[in-house]
Amino acid sequence: MKKIVIIGGGTAGWLTALVVNKFWKNTEVTLIESSKIGILGAGEGSTPNFSDILRSLNINQNDFFIKTGSTVKEGIKFLNWAEEGSIAFHGFGAPDPNPFIQKKPFHFDASLVAKYFKEIAIDRGVKWIDSEIVNITNIDETILNLELHDGTLIDLDFVFDCSGFYKIVIDKVHKEKWISYSDYLIMNKAFGFFLPQTNKYTINDIQFTQSTSMKHGWMWQIALQHRWGCGYVFNDNYISVEDAKKEVEETLGYEIKIQKVFNFNPGRYERSWIGNSISIGLSYGFLEPLEATSLMSIIMQLKKLMDIDFNNDFKNEYNIACSDVLEQNMLFIRYHYLCERNDTPFWKECTSKPIPPKLKKILDNNNSLTVRTDMELLESFELEETSPNELTFFVNNYLAIFRKNKKVLKKDLI
Repeated sequence: MKKIVIIGGGTAGWLTALVVNKFWKNTEVTLIESSKIGILGAGEGSTPNFSDILRSLNINQNDFFIKTGSTVKEGIKFLNWAEEGSIAFHGFGAPDPNPFIQKKPFHFDASLVAKYFKEIAIDRGVKWIDSEIVNITNIDETILNLELHDGTLIDLDFVFDCSGFYKIVIDKVHKEKWISYSDYLIMNKAFGFFLPQTNKYTINDIQFTQSTSMKHGWMWQIALQHRWGCGYVFNDNYISVEDAKKEVEETLGYEIKIQKVFNFNPGRYERSWIGNSISIGLSYGFLEPLEATSLMSIIMQLKKLMDIDFNNDFKNEYNIACSDVLEQNMLFIRYHYLCERNDTPFWKECTSKPIPPKLKKILDNNNSLTVRTDMELLESFELEETSPNELTFFVNNYLAIFRKNKKVLKKDLI
């Protein structure tokens, strides 16, 4: 029986534990996390593939909704991205034609979700250790064992790095090459804050993530059952945390309390699967909070592992698939910043930043799309295949983000 170790809890760690425990045969799964470190817990939105992973893990969506303080997410509403008063929607489309297979993306409390997945995983036989890792022994690209804070050695056959921005294996041990996307994506800092909730939501109440364009970035507001999860994403070359907080307070009309500030560098590592280790989630790569691409990518990484049956012979194929997902999401996010706002130095830099070659190939001189079918887009992006629920949103979703010079209503979208 293979000993599989997962480093890090949070959504990435516990989802990985559940997937490996169910789909990788003849394994013993152990997850190691430190309660002293905790989880980032900043992301509170998902995309339609989240319901797919819940269903594949036999997790009831109604139970998930009740126990995690969630709301159902219909898409994202963009305010003021083109001009003051402009509105655009990225909707996730009509309900699935099969009433027994509903694809419900959720807004959720990341801490409650990690706790929820943890309880299910432990009930299904996943072992849990609350400790810090102080040393990792390896020979070349093979990880041999982990040493815990109390001196305990954990032997293993395979390890998943779900340690988030700590990147404990892929960076600290493998020192893998970093592929930066900072030439294309401008954001590098964010903070989260909570607001009280007075509304009562049921699973039948559909909500949009609200993304409001600010002077130096954008603010998200997400309705949960027990609170609002909010935050400001920005570039600290243009504004400090203190001044960003003031801008939010001026916009909302009342004071806020920042819960957490985090820095990030948009990009990814060259490989996710190295030797007997795979990095999942933030430890592998991160772009920014826009469009909930991080959780979507986690699920795509796990789905690909399931598709190849965790077979080492497909390691190169897996790494290419992971890099394609991050690149596609980078192109998609970059497209958002081709909106028409240019009234501050920040937004002027967004306009002047380079457009990635693959994205530029499908745009005209006015940054409007020149392709109209999935096949045209696949050929432009040099990809071989896709499906509606995988790889990224493609044509309809690119078209849905911004319609030039007019307010966009949900009924107008493709």
